[in-house]
Amino acid sequence: MPVFNICDGMGIAPDDPRGLTLTGGLPFFGGAGNNYPMHAVAETVTQIRRLPGQFGLVGANGGILSKYLVGVYSTTPAQWKPDRSTQLQAQIASWPTQAVTENADGAGTVETCTVRRDDGRPIGIIIGRLDDGTRFLSTSEDDELIALLIEGEPLGHAVRVCSFDYGNQCFAR
Repeated sequence: MPVFNICDGMGIAPDDPRGLTLTGGLPFFGGAGNNYPMHAVAETVTQIRRLPGQFGLVGANGGILSKYLVGVYSTTPAQWKPDRSTQLQAQIASWPTQAVTENADGAGTVETCTVRRDDGRPIGIIIGRLDDGTRFLSTSEDDELIALLIEGEPLGHAVRVCSFDYGNQCFAR
């Protein structure tokens, strides 16, 4: 649950007497897309309006803990400060990119990975680097590699990648 991830990262006890959420932090709350944080913002504004001079912090996640937002709210007006998003995005866009091989074939190493379960069957998802330096994305159903992804330390592990018409497959090497 995202609330507990934040507790762990900030060293806050899950039973902190200050309370952790205004909305419960429910992972199953309904709403389209990233609608749930809107409820947290609305409740935070409602609460701090009752306490002039106070601040409220809203932290929220989206996707599968893959996106994050934070907002600090106050009852004290402040001057508007335009953001620098355009300049920052241009700076990021100028950074070098990594070449990606869509149809990967050959020897490589695991750079990062995860395992999903399709009807209980584990499927590895691997981002790795071929020996030529290009990056690849693949899946794996190889029992030996899946065991390593689940129980071992796969980062930097040597693999073999083969491209098929349905995508790349990774195998233990």
